[in-house]
Amino acid sequence: MVRRLGATAVGVYLSLLAAETMAPTGMSARTQPQENKSESDQGDAGGVPGTKATAGEIETRRTQLLQAMLAAPDDLDIAFAYAALSARVDDHEAAIYTLERMLIYAPDLPRVQLELGVLYYRIGAFDVARQYFEAAISGPEVPREVRERVDVYLAGIDQAQDRPSSPPR
Repeated sequence: MVRRLGATAVGVYLSLLAAETMAPTGMSARTQPQENKSESDQGDAGGVPGTKATAGEIETRRTQLLQAMLAAPDDLDIAFAYAALSARVDDHEAAIYTLERMLIYAPDLPRVQLELGVLYYRIGAFDVARQYFEAAISGPEVPREVRERVDVYLAGIDQAQDRPSSPPR
């Protein structure tokens, strides 16, 4: 049985990733993705929100989450937490692998597709990023904030590849 992603996990992951996400180059501050910043953006040391975690604490937590993920591969909350910390320490490959694996269990999660697009964008794999961004907005019930972020990143990809921007959706 697949454990569905909890709303809290999604919020924490998105705020952590947003704090680390690079906006497309050439975008004005007005068009960059605006995320709700929270205390979790600062990480946590020893479970105290708003305190800065050391690299060692982050790696310890990643190791714990990896072990938990191996024990419960269908627990999407654990996978999201691991992906968030991996992205935070610029281990894009681990974050990408984890999010792609999540899509095996729950293939139609626009927020996961969005974050995969962002990670592929960050490593310069624009064609793959575009595929994930387009998949993220292809469903019938796409959250508005997902659609808005996708539009910004698609424009960034078009600019990087010297293509005219797609019309807003």
